[in-house]
Amino acid sequence: MAVPAWLPSRRELPGLSLPAGLALVALVLTPVVFPGAPWVSPVVVAIGLGAVVLNSAAAGWIGLAVERGREGTSTSEDSASPANGSYASPLS
Repeated sequence: MAVPAWLPSRRELPGLSLPAGLALVALVLTPVVFPGAPWVSPVVVAIGLGAVVLNSAAAGWIGLAVERGREGTSTSEDSASPANGSYASPLS
C-alpha cells in the first residue's frame, strides 16, 4: 500500500515541529499575558513569536539563518533603477 502524498515524511518533521511548538507556546502564553483581551488571539501571538524567532540569533541555532540575506532584500543598488536616481512618472 502506498503512503499518501499529503502525509509528512520523517524528513519534514523538524520543519513541522517549529510552527507546532510556536502554536503551543502561543496557546499557553496568550491567556497569561493578555487576560481578558478578546482582540489578541493566539494566532497573532504565534505570528509575532515566529517573527521574533526568524529575526533573532535563534534562527541560526535551528538552521533558518541565511548568510546572504533573505529574498527581496538587497544590499547593493537595484540594477533596474536608473543610475542618476530619477524616475519617470507613469502619468507623464
